[in-house]
Amino acid sequence: MSSAAKIQTVLQPKQRFSRSVHLERDFLDSTALDQYVVTDRIEQLSRRFASAFAEGSTERAWRITGDYGTGKSCLALALARICDPKSKGTYSHLGKLKKSLSSAQALPVLVTGTREPISTAIIRGIETTLGRLRTKRRPPELRKAKQILRDASPTDRDRYAIELLEATTRFVNESRQCNGVLLILDELGKSLEFATQHPEQQDITFLQVLAESASRSNETPLVVLGILHQGFSAYADRMEANDQREWDKIGGRFEELLFDQPLEQLVSLVSSALGVKVDRLPPAVKRAARENMAHAIDLGWFGAVSNKQALMDQAPLIYPLQPMLLPVLVRFFSRFGQNERSLFSFLYSADAGALRSFAEQHNVGEGFFGIHQLYDFVRQSIGYRLHTRALSSRWSQIESVIDASLCSSPHEVAMLKSVGVLNMLDDQRLIASEAALEAALDRSCLPGRMNFDATLKTLRRKKQVLYYRGAAGGYCLWPYTSVNLELKYAEAERIIRKEANVVDAVAENLAERPIVARRHYVKTGNLRHFDLVYVRASELGNVISQWEPNDADGAVFVPLCQTNAERAQVEESVSKLGLRKRDEILIALPQPLSGFSGLVAEVRRWEYVSKNTEELAGDKHGREEVSRQIAAAKAVLLDRINQVLDVRSFRRGQGMTWFHKGKVIELANSRELFGFVSTICDRVFPESPVLRNELLNRRRLSSAAAAARMRLIERVLDNATEDLLGMDPTRKPPEMSMYLSALKQTNLHTTNRQGSTIAIPNAGDDTCNLLPLFNRLRSVLTEKEGSRIRVSDLFAELRKAPIGARDGLLPLMLAVFCVAESQHVALYEDNVFLYEIGGAEFHRLSKVPESFEMQYCKLSGVRSEVFNQLLNVVGTEIDDSRAPDLIDVVRPLCEFAASLPEYSRNTTSLSAKTLAVREALFDAREPSTLIFEQLPVACGLSRIPVRKKSAATDTKKYVRDLKKSLGELRSVYPSLLSRIEKAVASAFEVVAEHDKLRKQLEKSSHALGVYVTEPTLKAFCLRLADLNLGRDAWLESVGSLVLAKPPRRWHDSDVRRFEEALQDLVVRFTKTASLAFTQGKATNQQSLRIGILKANGEENSCVVQVPDNKKAASLKRKMERLFDENPSLAIAVASQVMLMHLPENSKD
Repeated sequence: MSSAAKIQTVLQPKQRFSRSVHLERDFLDSTALDQYVVTDRIEQLSRRFASAFAEGSTERAWRITGDYGTGKSCLALALARICDPKSKGTYSHLGKLKKSLSSAQALPVLVTGTREPISTAIIRGIETTLGRLRTKRRPPELRKAKQILRDASPTDRDRYAIELLEATTRFVNESRQCNGVLLILDELGKSLEFATQHPEQQDITFLQVLAESASRSNETPLVVLGILHQGFSAYADRMEANDQREWDKIGGRFEELLFDQPLEQLVSLVSSALGVKVDRLPPAVKRAARENMAHAIDLGWFGAVSNKQALMDQAPLIYPLQPMLLPVLVRFFSRFGQNERSLFSFLYSADAGALRSFAEQHNVGEGFFGIHQLYDFVRQSIGYRLHTRALSSRWSQIESVIDASLCSSPHEVAMLKSVGVLNMLDDQRLIASEAALEAALDRSCLPGRMNFDATLKTLRRKKQVLYYRGAAGGYCLWPYTSVNLELKYAEAERIIRKEANVVDAVAENLAERPIVARRHYVKTGNLRHFDLVYVRASELGNVISQWEPNDADGAVFVPLCQTNAERAQVEESVSKLGLRKRDEILIALPQPLSGFSGLVAEVRRWEYVSKNTEELAGDKHGREEVSRQIAAAKAVLLDRINQVLDVRSFRRGQGMTWFHKGKVIELANSRELFGFVSTICDRVFPESPVLRNELLNRRRLSSAAAAARMRLIERVLDNATEDLLGMDPTRKPPEMSMYLSALKQTNLHTTNRQGSTIAIPNAGDDTCNLLPLFNRLRSVLTEKEGSRIRVSDLFAELRKAPIGARDGLLPLMLAVFCVAESQHVALYEDNVFLYEIGGAEFHRLSKVPESFEMQYCKLSGVRSEVFNQLLNVVGTEIDDSRAPDLIDVVRPLCEFAASLPEYSRNTTSLSAKTLAVREALFDAREPSTLIFEQLPVACGLSRIPVRKKSAATDTKKYVRDLKKSLGELRSVYPSLLSRIEKAVASAFEVVAEHDKLRKQLEKSSHALGVYVTEPTLKAFCLRLADLNLGRDAWLESVGSLVLAKPPRRWHDSDVRRFEEALQDLVVRFTKTASLAFTQGKATNQQSLRIGILKANGEENSCVVQVPDNKKAASLKRKMERLFDENPSLAIAVASQVMLMHLPENSKD
């Protein structure tokens, strides 16, 4: 033939290989098996299967197991056609199969598995099959098929399917149409997956009963043939160990046919698919094909070949495929495609770089389609799929090396691409050895003659893009030994089966993000949310009973179920959880998690590879690939989790069942969920404040917002009568926005003609629904009359429904309440009554509310008679705008007691009643107890009852005695100061009023103060001479100096000590003054006063002038020598000498 003819002209492709088989559809197509190739392996399997139709055989339950796309369904179709008596005379090309199954005459019942019960599919398959029979007779059992499918329970349906199948077998035998029935279950794996996910709808023991029925069929054979992609037990990996053993036992009831085509037999399939017109091929092409096949066989690429010559003779039949390419194609599509299905798709594909495109562009004799051309096809057509598989990083590296090599020679590029493809396969049977590369890149595949050795040397030595890893590793595009991740992953698959219980694994990846009541927030300003709580199905009741709305306002509980049976149990138990009054609780019941087992196992397997592959330490790209695979597996798992379990974004059709108050409700999507949560909040918190301030109205304030709130509280407590609480209207600090939204807009702080004031609004002025909060606050305080309530308990009560106030708002509202109800409110800190409430107290209260208590004190009944008279006692001025109350009496009493000096608190120089009154004031813990119990008892009366009227005389006596005792307490310290004044006057022997006394003392002390230098005496002179101080301050100053202790802090014993110390100090004062003033104006001359006190109390003294002359100096030196020798003796003798010359009872 002409060498200019395109390769396409010598090919005659068979269209049967261009599509997959659909068992039920293709059974009706008489041409579906045309050109079907019966390989030796298929003939071997058919001979073994034929034993099912032998007389007396018990091997009548079978399963064919093989990978995707290997031709299992096509074999099942061929078996169905050959067993069908109506087709016995056709398909002469299937002679081998017909010979093996010559005794088989059975009615084919064809079922393609879907995600439904197996028994349902079998009943429908029998209906369809019997409907195709020409006879009008039908098994009587078929009449109730539709009713069974519609109404029967799963158990009854399974029983009926077996009965119908056995009846059909008898029917076809009795009608002499066939000997029995061949039931073929294609895609049985889908049915098994359904059984694992829905065991309540399909009991897997149905297959055991089916297999046993087939084994007992005897003269009327019932043969069952299932088609599976993996082992029977693999579908039970996600189940419990006991269930897995049950599945293994059931799988053992089916004889297994392993469907695997040897590589050398695939040559026949490929040649049949291509339909090469060998007689039109040039001899050189045939010779080159045989030579290349011989090289491939010698390299071991075809495995153990039984007949090398026969295989070499078939080489031209697969033209234009280079024979060395076929093992590469088969293994490539086995790993990255669907085996022969992908192989034949490649042969027929019109994609760029595929075989068909090559055949249309090249002439016969211009070369074979080789390994390097496969690289181009993979990159253009399926490279994107390789980036999502386990070896994506390896493929990316291969691409980057080839693209960056800057090779201009097509021979160099072809060598790199060939090595790249073989490196991608990483198969020990297909090593990129020097011999393999030389055979793959011979002149039959490349334009022009290639200098193989020079090309190899250039890529290795000069461009350094090709590396040799020894005979076992061959050539590679990277310098290090790469880890075989697929081998490691296969090991992980064997060790880590599919998770039987995925609940814990899924729970690890769940994000419990809260669900916000958005509409409620916009409407009221209160940011409320529901907790999202994922929980094991078996623990749902306990978790709900223990849940408390601490931070959240409600909760959505999502029970995680492993199986449909567990899910059904949850559905039944919800109504028994006692949730009819729990408006704040929702339950979202998702579909079972059994479908997650494969995804969880995928993560576990890659984690296993990462932890148990030591070689990764020296393989950077391997480590990156494993990390990427772990991240990708987790991403897929998370994506699936979000699709099934994320209630924040669920949609209709997701299979989520919702419960509220124990009943099922309809929620179509997440938007309706958020709306329903807002509706619940509106219903649960109808009395919630309406306050739109994000700084203040929230659970937790920022530090800046908390500081602003504290400043605002201080202004509420101190500046309630000022406009804007005294804030500068030209400035806008954060507390200003809080004031405008929380106080001004709410009418809590108002301004009228009388000025500004803080008051709780009435119902007509309550624009922001704050009145329920204050009413509840007052209600809690007054529930137990006279009792104190912890502020923390008050806050907790206001957080509850139906108010649900936020923590950020509560301290401010409490401060408002304290100001508005100041005459009724008593505040305690650590059991101590606070007679004054200010910013410092509220600062501590906001941090430690547990340390504070509040009491509501309001007068009622006969006690008001006593109270009105006590008002006159304490002298309280009451605002005419309100009625006086108990705090108006207690506060001034407590202030009076707190202002008493320490001396007044400690002295016992009081009457017994006054001492008792003082003790009652300082021991007071509660206002009402103080006024109506402690003080009356201190005054010698009994307690004043709440309802029983007291005698008028007792009331008057109580008021009179209390007034007298308060007066005594008030005057005890001034009396002390008067005593100090009398002591000073007595010591200086002055009889005069205060002013005259001070003037006299000023004259003498002023002059002496200038003269003296001794510190105590000088300070005493200065204090006496100070006329700028008032009376009390002057007396306190003198008392403090004399006793080194302020009079306010004196005790009774200090008074006597003062008088003694004062007397000594005044003596020193007068004697020093007599010495200083003896010389008259010569007070600047040196003079001394000498005095000697005798044992009988007599004193001899005189004032002497110290002369300043030589004689005095000489005498002084002589006496100093005497004193230096024996000072003590010298002093004693000198004293005796002086006593002889001093006058007695000298007056200075």
